[in-house]
Amino acid sequence: MVNENKKEVQLVISHLEGCCGNFLGRLFYGKRLQQQLSFRVDLDDDVDTLNLDGRDGKWFSEIDNRLKNHSVVVTHNFNRELITTTFPNAKILQIYPYTKIGNTLYNVSYKKLSRTIPNLIDNHLIQIKEWYNHIVKSKPAYQCTNFADLSNQLLVEELLGSKLSIEQQLYFCRYWNNQLMYDLSIPTTKLPIDKIIDFWKIRNWCNEWSIAYLIFVYELTHDLSEDRRKWSIDQKVFENWNDVISIEHQYS
Repeated sequence: MVNENKKEVQLVISHLEGCCGNFLGRLFYGKRLQQQLSFRVDLDDDVDTLNLDGRDGKWFSEIDNRLKNHSVVVTHNFNRELITTTFPNAKILQIYPYTKIGNTLYNVSYKKLSRTIPNLIDNHLIQIKEWYNHIVKSKPAYQCTNFADLSNQLLVEELLGSKLSIEQQLYFCRYWNNQLMYDLSIPTTKLPIDKIIDFWKIRNWCNEWSIAYLIFVYELTHDLSEDRRKWSIDQKVFENWNDVISIEHQYS
């Protein structure tokens, strides 16, 4: 049986985890925004927005089983031709983190990982590596909207095709005020640890996650594998940036 509700979908948002697709879906529909969460938006069970994985052959089964009277579909599927065929009346918005990839990794970490587990730096580092590889491997072959540009209200209004109402503007500001204020893009040149800290302007933001991300980026940009460490993440104590800087010359 054909699901006739597909014709009623007005917007399909393709995004990767941590790229604010659920936020844009709520913003577009513009209802109950005062009750919406402003950081972990995916925790809201919104009757007008359907979240689909859409990958690994799940597309049609998820739609047939879950699509009701939804106006917005948010998915991890980037197949534009398939989306257009499935939802013929929908506007399509696709998001990828070409820059500020660290900001999306931060969002994923606080969605996926408990902050109460032991050796949190090591666990953050493991997850950052895993999700960075996932994001890189999932990069669409064609140009999408850059995640980093979505804090620009005028651009978002252009993408959604309408000017934001007062309530939508308040929700827009509330959401971005709860996002990281730092630009955690990966440097395009090899920088020492001290310079990476300055590059991100995070001198006053030192915690388990930022330490793990800095170690990841330093090793990534300097082509350093874990087996080249002369230090152990299980034994090393990181209490401040000086502790992190101290590992810089402890690689073979």
